[in-house]
Amino acid sequence: AAKGWRNGGEGLHPGREGQNNAESLLEGLESDPEAGMYAAYYEANDENRARAQALAELISDLVEDGEKLCAFVEKYGSEIEWD
Repeated sequence: AAKGWRNGGEGLHPGREGQNNAESLLEGLESDPEAGMYAAYYEANDENRARAQALAELISDLVEDGEKLCAFVEKYGSEIEWD
């Protein structure tokens, strides 16, 4: 199950100590706007596997908790590219 995420002053941070903040998940992340759905991927390596797992946990956490998702969109909606 996904762990809780909190705002730590420098972006969203996982609720577990010692992990990078969510902004680090963007390093090496590629997306495909023509896929007909949201598709994101990383180059295959150990560092990116950890990022992909953390990103999957973050997305699962937001999808499983509608209130948390709404709060996230309210707070960061102006930073989201809405195509």
